[in-house]
Amino acid sequence: MNQLVMPKSVTQDADRSFIEQATERLLQDLACLTYVPHQLIRLSQPIPDVNLIAWLKANPLGARYYWKNRNHTLALAALGDCLVLESDTTDDQRDIATTLLSVVSGTDAGFIGGQSFNGQTGTGQWQDYAAIRYCLPVIELRQIHAASTLYVNLFARTASDWHKQLGNVERLLKSLSFPAQGQLQTPHHAISRRSNNLDEAQWHTLVDKTLSGIRHKQVEKVVLAREVAIETDEAIDAFDLLAAWQQRTPNSFSFLYDFDGGIFLGCSPERLLSRRQDMVSTESLAGTTRRGATPEEDFRLGQLLLEDPKLCREHELVSQFVTEKIRPFVTNLTISNPAGIFKLDRIQHRYLPIKGMLKPQVQDIDLLQQLHPTPAVGGFPQAQAQALIQTLESFDRGWYAGVVGVISEHNADYVVAIRSALVKNNHIQCYSGVGLVEGSIAESEWQELESKIESLLSALTGNSA
Repeated sequence: MNQLVMPKSVTQDADRSFIEQATERLLQDLACLTYVPHQLIRLSQPIPDVNLIAWLKANPLGARYYWKNRNHTLALAALGDCLVLESDTTDDQRDIATTLLSVVSGTDAGFIGGQSFNGQTGTGQWQDYAAIRYCLPVIELRQIHAASTLYVNLFARTASDWHKQLGNVERLLKSLSFPAQGQLQTPHHAISRRSNNLDEAQWHTLVDKTLSGIRHKQVEKVVLAREVAIETDEAIDAFDLLAAWQQRTPNSFSFLYDFDGGIFLGCSPERLLSRRQDMVSTESLAGTTRRGATPEEDFRLGQLLLEDPKLCREHELVSQFVTEKIRPFVTNLTISNPAGIFKLDRIQHRYLPIKGMLKPQVQDIDLLQQLHPTPAVGGFPQAQAQALIQTLESFDRGWYAGVVGVISEHNADYVVAIRSALVKNNHIQCYSGVGLVEGSIAESEWQELESKIESLLSALTGNSA
């Protein structure tokens, strides 16, 4: 039987009509609600597929959030803050985690947020980013295996707050725009100014100091990072940038947080922790080399990654750390030896998946407090490496190399916020780090710092080279 193919314009009109009907049904449902203190009310309507990044770009109606997992089974875009849980110190991390789970209990709702690298509220360009911040959004567009649903969340502690939230939800629903994907544009920015927080000579000095500490057995590994400040010819659209960056790194987690203090976005390859019911997955991702220009060169570099003693030692430290930290909290611990290779567009890493079943009463926070920061972004031993980073680095990492994620009652994804950047108008702060162990060479590590921001820079300039 021949399949009827409708013209694109007809399909778009039908989708728009369906979306308008879904929005109207949500408004009708809102009108029937009554106030219940301290109880999450969650409404939903299925809608046709929408490009989530284009949808966020078209709706500058308050705080905006985006998340997509690495295997493309879950993506979400969200507007507004129904409830924000934040603190200037991660000392409140457990209380926030407990409150978060109590709010979403019995629903499929989730919070989106993260925390800083060093557990403190940021300074300078990071001053509006708390040490820890998680948000339950007002409006959420969620795609699970390509099926799209529009959600509304309300959570109030007082009647006054309830009426304010109702009015805000109605305003947002009536203001929503559902654009075509064509609203996104490929960035083609000219870089008018670039400055590193340190030059190559200063880098050599830092590496020498770090290697001295390693030789004197103060530490075994330290991850030092660099900040690159870039100014472009015109304002940067963070949503266009993320879409272009995402296309270059399709096997990464991608995220965007747009609230006061600039837009933090990234395409991170590294999972810190995932939970599906009681099953948890983590991994060690460390040791880096570039991709080859030909399949033969790429294979040769991959073999180097698997065999080079320095790269193997760097990855082994991370693997041992993660395994030892997770072991007391799980049963049926599974380590997928031997290590494999995780390939990205410009670089490749050694990779080792680790899984287990949570023991009774164990929560995400128990594992997070043990794992973050892993030796992949901090060093080993953990405390000594962090102290050395604090002494040697001349900038605030903020949420770079921190934790970002989405958390619900039955599922959670926490990601290491590397390959990330902070966008403000026509300025973008880029970050990259490298692991220093015995045998590290300053010049080679400097080149690795550069290779880790090449994908972002190519997305920013539209350069495919």
